[in-house]
Amino acid sequence: MTFMVTVLWLAVNYRLLWYYLRTLINFSPFITAYLLLSLLTDLSFPKQLFFVGRICLMLLFSVFLFKTTNAERFLAETYTIRRWKPLNSIVAFCLATVIFVKLFFNEIKIVRYGAKRLEGIINIIVDSFTNVYRQIDSIEEIVTHLATKDFRTEDEEGVTAKCELFNGANIYLTFLLSLFVVIMAL
Repeated sequence: MTFMVTVLWLAVNYRLLWYYLRTLINFSPFITAYLLLSLLTDLSFPKQLFFVGRICLMLLFSVFLFKTTNAERFLAETYTIRRWKPLNSIVAFCLATVIFVKLFFNEIKIVRYGAKRLEGIINIIVDSFTNVYRQIDSIEEIVTHLATKDFRTEDEEGVTAKCELFNGANIYLTFLLSLFVVIMAL
């Protein structure tokens, strides 16, 4: 039953299915290594598969959360929490880190052509880091703007709308988390 609900949800959101399958393919060397090492330690096969299933479920959570949540929505839903100064600082730091990492990987994609040796790869990483570090002031401006902006919406009468708690994505995530808790309890 649970499997069918998950397949139905992923069939409707086919992009999530694609990202999830890509993640599983990228993660398959770890799964293979785990299965081979657990054979050497004489761990029973059902326990191995159960552990691999839990890892795959955690990967599904990760893909689901990263692909269905954007920065604006996260900041809108955490507006009341961010009024507390320490949490606002943590959110701003995380936001700056995410922006910096995205810019870093984009810069690597731009600069990486032509590197065939290890020295070239190291130079690309250093050059990319330097180029992104030069943009630190613009990153700070973006983070300051996003961290202080109120993303909540107001209607014509000036009533501030609350965030959508019972949307399809949150209900499905609650379902997956409860499923994970049940599986962990077994």
